[in-house]
Amino acid sequence: NYMKPPAETRGWHKYQRNTNLRAMSDRPFSRSLYALQFEDWHRNLLAVGKDPQRDLKVVLSRDLTSDRGSQVVDDLLTWLGVPQVPSASSNGKSDQDEGTVKKGMVTKYSSAPIQPQFRQWLEETIIRPYNQRLYKLLPQELDGCFDTTTTPSSSSFSAPKLTSPSNVDGTSTRVADEKSLPSFVREKCDLTGADHWMVPEGDWRRRTPYFLILGAKKGGTTGTFQTLTSHPQILSGAKKELLYFIPKRFPHWTNDEIGEKVRVAPARRDFFKQFKSNILMDQPSFITGEATPDYVMYSEYSTQAILCTVPWVKVVVLLREPIERLFSHYNFIMDPNKSNRQLPPFEKWVMDDIAILQEYGVMPQDLSKIEEYMGSKQEQDAWHRYQRLKNGPWGDRPFVRSLYALQLEEWFRNLQAVGKDPKQDLRIVLSRDMKQNTSVVHDLLEWLGVNASATSFDSITNSRGRNLGQVAAANNNNNNNNNRGTEDAVLARKLNSSLEMKQSMVTTYTSAPISPEFQKRLEAIIAPYNRRLYRLLGPKYDGIFDTTST
Repeated sequence: NYMKPPAETRGWHKYQRNTNLRAMSDRPFSRSLYALQFEDWHRNLLAVGKDPQRDLKVVLSRDLTSDRGSQVVDDLLTWLGVPQVPSASSNGKSDQDEGTVKKGMVTKYSSAPIQPQFRQWLEETIIRPYNQRLYKLLPQELDGCFDTTTTPSSSSFSAPKLTSPSNVDGTSTRVADEKSLPSFVREKCDLTGADHWMVPEGDWRRRTPYFLILGAKKGGTTGTFQTLTSHPQILSGAKKELLYFIPKRFPHWTNDEIGEKVRVAPARRDFFKQFKSNILMDQPSFITGEATPDYVMYSEYSTQAILCTVPWVKVVVLLREPIERLFSHYNFIMDPNKSNRQLPPFEKWVMDDIAILQEYGVMPQDLSKIEEYMGSKQEQDAWHRYQRLKNGPWGDRPFVRSLYALQLEEWFRNLQAVGKDPKQDLRIVLSRDMKQNTSVVHDLLEWLGVNASATSFDSITNSRGRNLGQVAAANNNNNNNNNRGTEDAVLARKLNSSLEMKQSMVTTYTSAPISPEFQKRLEAIIAPYNRRLYRLLGPKYDGIFDTTST
């Protein structure tokens, strides 16, 4: 449980600087904790653009003294780029000389042997967790190299369970070895300067963020985000909607061209600044997230930016009945407390936007042939072009945001392209269930790996053993504004926000209601897209937006 948080790292660096260790000056035990040493080397090689798989060679001592020792030496010389060692007869050395060299590796043991009970205690209780940590950094063929049964035990890290997806071909993604990465990553992500594509499991960055709420707009993202972040283990970013991965805003496309490769290293540096990394490092059970409804709509380019930059995230998509969502969108734009824009009547507003979708080829000219048009190359090409357009006077692309299948198909496809399972890493939540069914919130918290029953900080302690409820309450009573950026002050503010559940899922309707005739017309247009959605999501969601089953 102690591995990884800053306390260990600070202690390790302080220990290396300490010159006053008296009798223990040779630091014997820490020299057998290879992970502590290897991680620093691994991280710093990557920091200067070197590949540890290529520029750092791991050799097992036992291999050098085994029957295959000569082959190991030959492989090492080849890796160093020098000729292999000539035979003893050709270089003037005798077999006795060769033997003398090898004897230099033999230690004379003058002490009593290790007691079996003490050896077992050392292996299982102390050293094994560090070995497990080491295996995550070593080449796959060395996995379990120091286990007596070669079967690693489970990891001792106690953060929420974080899955580490494999590549499409089943190989490990823990080292940025280009040949082993999914083709999606090789084609769309520039990993120059990035230590890994998939950050190692247990690293605080794997929780920065841990989840994204993708949309849909006017689907209840604000209320859901505030419900989740009122949980004591879930932190918000700098704000609810960071808008970071919206294609036209995202600053890290190669050559500043949308759809070119994502420059992963600077993208991560900028994005991590939006989260409270100091708290995440200190609190292994804490997670964080953000909610930007546009991410689901820009399905081609936002998925690329997200899966290159933060491929470990879990994603939540809120779906609201499509016509209800569209009408709420219309009233949101008209709301005098929001944008207070002047819009034409709802029917004209919708049909004008459909006409634009037809003009760009996203929908067919003949709306009675939607079923035949869906899934065609013409539709896909038009959908990608449409995502590159700037918003027009029709108001934030309202109609297409209710065509969920068009957006989610691309999310499913790209998640699968990087080896993730959409059924595990993408959670569909119906907006109406968030309002009516408290078990949905409980299930969502469990899926995120936090304590779904926790309603306060009282049962949570930090890495220094302090009860967070007491920390937050004490700091809440402290009027010293100089501490606003400290961990304790942040927790105090979070305590206040946790006491009140925000009711932000309500739209004020100021327009006339939808006429029954136009409602039926819209249902006929949207029905083929709903059926397409049901096929994508599976039997569990069949008919969720049909009027007969709503």
